[in-house]
Amino acid sequence: MKRMVGITAALVTACSVWAGESSFHIAPPPIVEPTFKMGDEKYRMDPMLISIEAPDLGISLSGAGVNFSGRSVMSPETAVDFQGAFVALSGTMPGSYPMSTPTGFYAVPEGDADVTGVSMAFSANLEFLVLNETAASLILFGGPSLSMMSMNMLTPYELVRTSDFAVFTGYTDTLTVTSTVGGFQFGVQAGVNLGDGVTFAPYMVMGSYSGTATLTDAPGWQGAPSYSYTADIPAYSVMSMGMDIIIGDFSVGSMIQSMQSEDSDSPVQTVMIKAGFIY
Repeated sequence: MKRMVGITAALVTACSVWAGESSFHIAPPPIVEPTFKMGDEKYRMDPMLISIEAPDLGISLSGAGVNFSGRSVMSPETAVDFQGAFVALSGTMPGSYPMSTPTGFYAVPEGDADVTGVSMAFSANLEFLVLNETAASLILFGGPSLSMMSMNMLTPYELVRTSDFAVFTGYTDTLTVTSTVGGFQFGVQAGVNLGDGVTFAPYMVMGSYSGTATLTDAPGWQGAPSYSYTADIPAYSVMSMGMDIIIGDFSVGSMIQSMQSEDSDSPVQTVMIKAGFIY
């Protein structure tokens, strides 16, 4: 049970659209681009493909998603922006035991669990353009963010009668995990004009978040009760650093991103293929 909860917690973290990394990586920033001017209304779309592999944990997931952001300029130095994201994943991971069995029986998983999950995230920022020169620009930004996740695990299992070890098959345990996390983020994004329409755009974002998570289990045998447990997600802080490379209205800095956890006991390899379009 502890191992299943640990794996589930790791998956919840992996499915988070804006999960923070205390390392440098290539990714689209949480604002459209590193400069603006009066009259601008800019939008950005970043479709993505995702693969999450953790062989030691038995996790194999893949899916797709999209980030969408927009900006409205209020004055030469201020603007507001919004961002929305959606990710869907499916795959397999080790099966879970049902939280209850009929009297005189015990359960044995028959194989891996089929997993499906969706994640949505939203944020809004107030932007301040503190430097706007031909060679470079700098924007400070901050605002609220909210993310929601739902994941289903379907595990086939068999019931074994303790009196004579007779086996009864055809049962499926349904485990559902949902979470809601909210907080505030603030950060900075720079833009360095490299010439010929190429902009190098490093950024840093810091945030503080908290929320709730609910785990519900439906064992699937006749007359079985459903179990539900809700817990608070304690407040935590995240710092993320990254960069983007913009050529004209196309982002190429985030096309291929590969991240691997530093935990050698159970490494998790995440690969994302993205493309950004500004219009």
